[in-house]
Amino acid sequence: MERKAKKHCSQLGLQPQFRSPGGTWRGLTALAAIIAWLVASTASAVLPKLGDMNGDNQVTVLDLTRLQIHLNGTAPLSPELQLLGDINQDGLINDLDVTAIADIILGIRPLRELPPPGILATSPMNGEGNVSLTRGTIFRFTQPLATTNAVSTNALYAEFGGRRILSRSEFSSDRRALTLFYLEPLPASARIRVTIDGDAFAGMLGTKVDVKGNGIPGGTGFVEFDTASISAISGTAIIGTVYASELVPDPNNLTNSVNVPLAGVTITVDGAEETLRTVTDANGFFQLKPCPAGRFFVHVDGRTVTNVPSGIRYPDMAYYPFIGKAWEAVAGYTNNLAGGSGLIYLPLIQQGTLRTVSMISNTVVTFPAGVVASNPALAGVSLTIPAGALFSDNGQRGGRVGIAPVSPDRLPEPLPPGLTFPLVITVQTDGPGNFGEPVPICFPNLPDRNSGVALSPGAKTALWSFNHGSGRWEVQGAMTISSDGLFACVDPGVGIRQPGWHGVNPNTPVCDPPPPPPPHPCEGSYDCCRRGCGGGIRIDLCIAECITD
Repeated sequence: MERKAKKHCSQLGLQPQFRSPGGTWRGLTALAAIIAWLVASTASAVLPKLGDMNGDNQVTVLDLTRLQIHLNGTAPLSPELQLLGDINQDGLINDLDVTAIADIILGIRPLRELPPPGILATSPMNGEGNVSLTRGTIFRFTQPLATTNAVSTNALYAEFGGRRILSRSEFSSDRRALTLFYLEPLPASARIRVTIDGDAFAGMLGTKVDVKGNGIPGGTGFVEFDTASISAISGTAIIGTVYASELVPDPNNLTNSVNVPLAGVTITVDGAEETLRTVTDANGFFQLKPCPAGRFFVHVDGRTVTNVPSGIRYPDMAYYPFIGKAWEAVAGYTNNLAGGSGLIYLPLIQQGTLRTVSMISNTVVTFPAGVVASNPALAGVSLTIPAGALFSDNGQRGGRVGIAPVSPDRLPEPLPPGLTFPLVITVQTDGPGNFGEPVPICFPNLPDRNSGVALSPGAKTALWSFNHGSGRWEVQGAMTISSDGLFACVDPGVGIRQPGWHGVNPNTPVCDPPPPPPPHPCEGSYDCCRRGCGGGIRIDLCIAECITD
């Protein structure tokens, strides 16, 4: 029988909004038996089947019901059973998997064995160019890896010109990501090769990691990327003006508002911080001359601002943040505009915004009372930091986190065409730049800036984040409008991956899903949102194509 597929993007799946009629699962005895079956199946030649969550070697309505019970929160699946519930192996359990199980029951989709854990995506991706010299390398896996995995210097490393680059590795707290932090700047204008040994890592059931994307556990995989140039080009400059995001009344005409220039803001080129740098003048203007040509990365440090009233001082009072950006300059021109417009806005982070996160329990971060008082629509907006999830590049855990609202037309640089956020939320810390797992957040459900209409309860949208490493806005995953219509909250498994700038685009569309992946992807190509033989999954490109279409 034919059945029209529901429209959606991979990682933008819709979750069912109903409860299954069978109540909760049948208790710990059944769960223990299933876990034992999973382990025994993995040890034998017969692997468990995707979608078969009761061990009867088939997928039936009972398995579909079990997945629905998990999704509506009545009885969450154990981590072991979540491996089988993630039918498309995209790292999330959502409506895509409900549809996939239904397809298996109807005979539309084949019944497949649980594949070995593989590489879902890498950042930078294989073949990427103009990579920042301070950007770490991240491997995201289709399944969480075992807690017994230890990362040796031969299991994951980067090299250039026959020399290994000084680095350290760390797993995310959910074991779904492994980051290579560099202890020295990457060489400029260089082809970097990162090697990962699949035989050194195993999933929760002991299967080695398929790093080549060919369905075979183990092996050696590689990611290669080219770093940006930081060579200063004579006669080349980039210019701009730094203002506060907040307008103030015009002293000469109180009916108007004017910009506040920020003096003393420090701007440096990543990888050449001591030699390629400049400071804004009394009018907030700067000229970085000479500067690299092409695309390069900078940091704008608002913490060094000098022309401020009392009450603004980093880190114990209100302050302007430290942000990373990607700029472009044409060689031989001295009027290149920073960020394309030359206008850079920095929001004031109010005193009391940052809150110390707990190492033993979740920390809920909200806007300061003064911010909510001036904008009641922000009441109830929250960010939930899992225990111990915040950490620095050197591995130190803990710190302080806060959130601040920013007008979408007063950002450090303009939004790209097609993105029309009603509100941007910046997540700030007192230094740490990493979250060990996706951090859940709820945005206010504000009307779309074009239509003036807010989304209805149960409607879907998407969380967008600015990736300071790549210098681009990227989709993080699906959000659902709350039953009271007040908030857009991330779906399970989706969240903010790093501090910075985040928004919700109410008109993010949903698209037809890709066809079921073949057992072995064709060599040298990418099957939308699936593995390609030879490296990485281009989820970012799949979603970007979906959004722009």
